Amino acid sequence: MSGPAEGSLANGDMFLATAAGTLALTIAAQYAASREEVRGPGTFLPALIDELALLTPESVLRTAMIEVETE
Repeated sequence: MSGPAEGSLANGDMFLATAAGTLALTIAAQYAASREEVRGPGTFLPALIDELALLTPESVLRTAMIEVETE
């Protein structure tokens, strides 16, 4: 069986997944905050959701100030 281990939701490096999720959310928040129509928390949240939906691996790589090493 190749699914997640018992009691686990996913396989793989959970620390790396957490860091990647935080990075994606931070980049989307940065894009959302820079929108002209965002004037406060009531307009920020919809813009954040929009930016999360528009996020691509290319935009993350272009914006992130990190280096990714693979084995």
